[in-house]
Amino acid sequence: MRIGEPVTLTCTVHGVKTIDQNLTRQWSKGTESIVYNDHLDKPSEYKEILTTHNQFVLLIKNLTESDLTSNYQCRYNFDTSSKKLQINAENFEYPPTVETTHLVYNTSSSGQTYIHLHFAKVFPLPNCTLALENEYYQCRNSSIVKHSVYYEVFLNCEVNNCNIKPQIQCHLIEEYPIPWTTFQACKEQNRLMKTDDIDLSYGKM
Repeated sequence: MRIGEPVTLTCTVHGVKTIDQNLTRQWSKGTESIVYNDHLDKPSEYKEILTTHNQFVLLIKNLTESDLTSNYQCRYNFDTSSKKLQINAENFEYPPTVETTHLVYNTSSSGQTYIHLHFAKVFPLPNCTLALENEYYQCRNSSIVKHSVYYEVFLNCEVNNCNIKPQIQCHLIEEYPIPWTTFQACKEQNRLMKTDDIDLSYGKM
């Protein structure tokens, strides 16, 4: 599952072979009714599909964040069943985007260079590798904050060159190149101490 993609919810009625369309059939999201006996309140967002067996299906056309935190309920006649969408590291991913990715170079007092990656929204926890020409570096999680659905993750990558634009790949469920737009190389500066010219002359006392 990904935000913006379609997702289906299936309601299975036990004890019957087929759905009787003369009985009440309803889908709800929280306290909001979505479908009631073929009538859709929001046809641009949802669609109901009747099967030839003992099931009826709700199609969520574009998955949103609110879909991941809401209870969905199906009703058939007087029976109801409710459930939240269960997300885990195997069935849902939110890849980093340009808007949610920040990259900063930092040089420590010992002269070691680090690339700090900040993902404001990501799921599941990423495993990231950074490439500088033919050298590869593993990025380590330095801080993880769990929000309602996503993680906010800070990573550190220790490198030996900060004048080359890095290529970053992160593995979630699939492999993703990390999009970022700004790059500012750090240049080594040789600081020369400037002294005033001094004339030394000798004279007799």
